[in-house]
Amino acid sequence: MTILDKIECFLIKIFLLLAILLVIFQLLGKLSPWSDVVILLNRLEGAVYNYSGL
Repeated sequence: MTILDKIECFLIKIFLLLAILLVIFQLLGKLSPWSDVVILLNRLEGAVYNYSGL
């Protein structure tokens, strides 16, 4: 297995993890008790992003 194969496997695993997390957050957003938590996390992320000046 060459270094490029290892990098490719790593990137595929990262992509699958992000896709799974996206599905989980979409499902949590549809459930009413958890939607408030997801919205709060989104607002906190926005506040941190705006504060950091990026």
